[in-house]
Amino acid sequence: MMHKKIMKIIAAGLVAALLCFAAPAVADQAAPLQLTLPAAIELALERSLDLQKAELELDAAELAQRQAKSAADDLPSQLAVSYDLKKVKEVYPYQARVMAETAKGGVAQAKEGVRYGVTAAYYGVLRAEQAVTLAETALARANEQLRLAELHFQAGMVAKTDVLEAQVQQANAQAALLQAQRGAEMARLGLNKALGLDLDTEIALTDELRPLELPEVDLDKIMALAMERRMDVLAARAAAESADREADLARRCYGEGTYVSKSALIAAEKAALGLQQAERDATLAVRQAYLDVLNAHDQLAIGEKALASASESMRLANLRYREGMATSFEVLSVQTLLAQAENQALQNLFNYNLAVAGLRLAVGGEY
Repeated sequence: MMHKKIMKIIAAGLVAALLCFAAPAVADQAAPLQLTLPAAIELALERSLDLQKAELELDAAELAQRQAKSAADDLPSQLAVSYDLKKVKEVYPYQARVMAETAKGGVAQAKEGVRYGVTAAYYGVLRAEQAVTLAETALARANEQLRLAELHFQAGMVAKTDVLEAQVQQANAQAALLQAQRGAEMARLGLNKALGLDLDTEIALTDELRPLELPEVDLDKIMALAMERRMDVLAARAAAESADREADLARRCYGEGTYVSKSALIAAEKAALGLQQAERDATLAVRQAYLDVLNAHDQLAIGEKALASASESMRLANLRYREGMATSFEVLSVQTLLAQAENQALQNLFNYNLAVAGLRLAVGGEY
């Protein structure tokens, strides 16, 4: 008997110990990861594979720069008499330095790409969650209209078609809610991917989707910044400068009329055209991003006015229907218009905030 009691005590102790160890794990699993947008960006920068690759490319470029400099330093100037040896002495170190500077720009661009991607995904989750709320509201309106239609039908005030139309509206609202819920789930998966987290990680966003302040932009200033930061311009400029250096060396070594110097000159001219094209493309991208901000900001006010109008129309339609002065079709049509206005206003807000983030991406950083 005593042995059995001892075994029960031991078993109870083991169960209690297991529960003690298991409880924190369960609590950890149940607690979602709380994230502000700045915290989400910081987390993504720590875990981004694209940023890690850009940093490795910078490491490789800096190593190549040291190797090129070492080779040039080891080559006595009096021995660098041939075109190929002069390239080792004069051209390769310069090219390697320019490529290292370009790789630094690549790291900065990778950071901005991560920032933009996380911002878009974060706002995407907030938009999707609000879309679910709007769909729930629309379903509640449809349920209420069905209730009223059934009451009016039972009282002999309306035909059966009013009830059938309200049932169709309710079914559509239920389907829209399911679609919104699935969209929210996909948005959360997308954010987890952007953050470098396991796709099933539970996250809770603590920021709200509100319109950002309209940025004050000096167009000339942001254009100049873009030319200093954008990777496409930096790479094209590096190629043009390197080609110029090589063309100058070929001219000094072989003379202007030789095949080698002509070939190097053609390559330099092509690189210069490439730089011009990159600068034009960058200018267009920045100006387009700026205009996108202005257009999206204008749409905010338009959407709010449309929403206010649809809300008032809904209020009046409900009153008329309760008094028997409006048809079910009229109420259901206004419900549809209201739901569209609500979702459009939400989309306008998302588009505007994303446009502001897109301008920063186009410029290559803060401005």
